[in-house]
Amino acid sequence: AYAALSSIADKIARNKSETLQANVQANMYPQYSFGPKGRIYNTGMANFNIPEIAAGLSADQLQTLLDQKKAEEKKSGTKARNGSIVKALKNL
Repeated sequence: AYAALSSIADKIARNKSETLQANVQANMYPQYSFGPKGRIYNTGMANFNIPEIAAGLSADQLQTLLDQKKAEEKKSGTKARNGSIVKALKNL
């Protein structure tokens, strides 16, 4: 009886461990999923959480902002860099 209970407890612990490992791998690679027999299937592209900067602005509004920034840089005598343009868009 003791051996049977030990075997059952071992199988339950192994099942929990395998389930946890599968869940961790599913979180690490969201574009893959596991089939019923344990095979890995590619379900498509991964979805990344990328914030959109200045998403609500039209192309004309963005162009006027960039023109204003360039005019300010000409007045101050500094050379335009990508970092300053990105900061200008983030400050919207």
